[in-house]
Formats: sequence, C-alpha cells, structure tokens
Amino acid sequence: MARISELVGTKVISQDGRVVGEIAGFEVDTDAWRVVGLVLRVERDLLERLHLKKPLLGSQQITIPIRHVAGVSDTVVLGLPLAGLGEMTARDAAPTRPAGEPTPSET
Repeated sequence: MARISELVGTKVISQDGRVVGEIAGFEVDTDAWRVVGLVLRVERDLLERLHLKKPLLGSQQITIPIRHVAGVSDTVVLGLPLAGLGEMTARDAAPTRPAGEPTPSET
C-alpha cells in the first residue's frame, strides 16, 4: 500500500502504453473521506490530442475520475487508451487549472 503523498509525481500511462503525464494531486470527497479523482499534469505534447489548450508556459492539469484507474505500482495505469482519454476531456471539459497553481485542497 502506498501513501497518497508518495504517489505525487508518479507517471501515468494510458491503457495503450502512452505516458500521459504525472500525478499532481488528488480530488477528495471530504464527506465520505475517499479519493474520487487524480489531478494529472498532462505532457505538453499531448494537449492538442486531448482537446486542451496549450498555455504559454507549462502544461494543463485535468482530473481523471478514480474509476478510470486500472492499476498502481511504480506507475499509474489508466483503463482508457489515449483516444478514450481525449474523448473524456472533450466531453467533460475536464481541465482544472494550469500546472503549478495550487489545487483547492492546497489553499
């Protein structure tokens, strides 16, 4: 078992083996005390394929619902291929904030 703090910075890989980014934080349901999403700092070269705008500097962060996580070891593997992740971000408008800005739990 891993602590949440140990997972920040862990690489995230799509179901089809593409490095999508790394964990920047977590979304927590404080009423139920459970993790409901991963805040993912997306690799800059994938932003357009994921229907996200490229900021002038840095990258974007998106929140991946925890139901899309297939496994955790030295990497986090999603249960979605890259194309499926792109469909999810286009449909859900999942961008959260530019990388480097604090998550709501950090403020």
